[in-house]
Amino acid sequence: MYVRTGEEFVETLSGNADPSTRAFTLRRWSVQSYPRLGQPAPAAPPCIPMPGWIRRLKHYFSLKVPQVTHRLEWKSAGRDEELLPDGLNPGYFYSTTHALARDLDLDKRLKELMAKLPARSAPFANDPFKTFVKTGGTIRIALVDLSTDSKMVFPGVAEFNSTQMTQAGSLAKLGLLYAAFQHRFDVNIQARMSPTSITADRLRDLATTYNAIQDARSRIMTFFFNAAFLAALDGICSNCQASKISRSLGLSYVNSALWKSGLYDCRWGGIWVGAHYNEWDNVNKKWECDKSPFFYKGVCPDPGCFLDPKGGLNLAVNALSVATFFTLLAQDRLIDDDSSQSLKAILSKQPDECGSQFKEGLKDVGRFAGTDRIYSKIGVTQALSHEGALIDRISIGKKYVAVVLIVSTAGKAINRQVRHDLIEHLDKLIVANP
Repeated sequence: MYVRTGEEFVETLSGNADPSTRAFTLRRWSVQSYPRLGQPAPAAPPCIPMPGWIRRLKHYFSLKVPQVTHRLEWKSAGRDEELLPDGLNPGYFYSTTHALARDLDLDKRLKELMAKLPARSAPFANDPFKTFVKTGGTIRIALVDLSTDSKMVFPGVAEFNSTQMTQAGSLAKLGLLYAAFQHRFDVNIQARMSPTSITADRLRDLATTYNAIQDARSRIMTFFFNAAFLAALDGICSNCQASKISRSLGLSYVNSALWKSGLYDCRWGGIWVGAHYNEWDNVNKKWECDKSPFFYKGVCPDPGCFLDPKGGLNLAVNALSVATFFTLLAQDRLIDDDSSQSLKAILSKQPDECGSQFKEGLKDVGRFAGTDRIYSKIGVTQALSHEGALIDRISIGKKYVAVVLIVSTAGKAINRQVRHDLIEHLDKLIVANP
């Protein structure tokens, strides 16, 4: 378990590095950590109980721990463990209080930057920012610099209103992607631990999602996503494909996985999927997804949509939770290596209608080279313009997570342009961060 204190950090490294390496790494880490060593961790909100409608399920993951071999990195512990929120701490939560450990310089400069927005002072003196502010728009941001080995293992977070729960639009589909790969991992763990539990009835239920092969000697089944489910994962941009995933897994399973992973954090809130994706087509007067047994009218199952206990929303995120998803993705710690790589592949090839304004904004100002990479998910409605991304600027040796949640009545075009233009200024903060 990751504990952000100096003594326990040394224990984590013992056996993996000589004393001088451990001491140097600890000094480098302690200089940028908050609070300073010897000071108490900040307070955090109390942990709320998991809602009763979510089944109490066990989930599993492949454990990684910080180690120093040739460099400080996350390394496999060689075993699978039961999933609990501390097991997937991205590195910026204190285990004692679950408070936020901040990247102090980056956090200060981000807050200074965002203080200029309501004043409409440079770099926000012109449109689209003037119109955005005039119409009462709000922005929530999280930034995580992962540009060095120590930052990749023990990052701090910089944030601006990052814990406020926000209607998610399609950004909550990150929760469906995560839950799908978590389900595959859990099913295969079950098949290995208890082969007799994979009965004929269970196999029939799983056939809508998986193909399976059976080892001739051990008789253990191994499950792989079938073509139809893989198409739904690759097509997550589509509401109908997203709804196939949520209805196949069930909302109880999805939110159990999010809760146990900490992607919905019992203290801060997070990614919440309390409804399905199936919008009403007001032009054609019908639900958009109505041609499959996966669908029925509306988005809410019986007895209705489930509201997140922090914000009272049916599809919700906060910037902090989206940053946690992408930080864990960068660390290859979302479930296991294969799941993390598969999620990166999906998020790197979103179609044009779900394309990244972060990428376009950086390209337009010459801050994104051909070697650079971005893994991104957006969430856009008439009033929302969200994006979360892992941005790997290989060309200059900078890697970071950026999350921007925009809520505004200024309209899609203005909101999109704000997201497009803002990333340049966030990128500058990262590039200047030591």
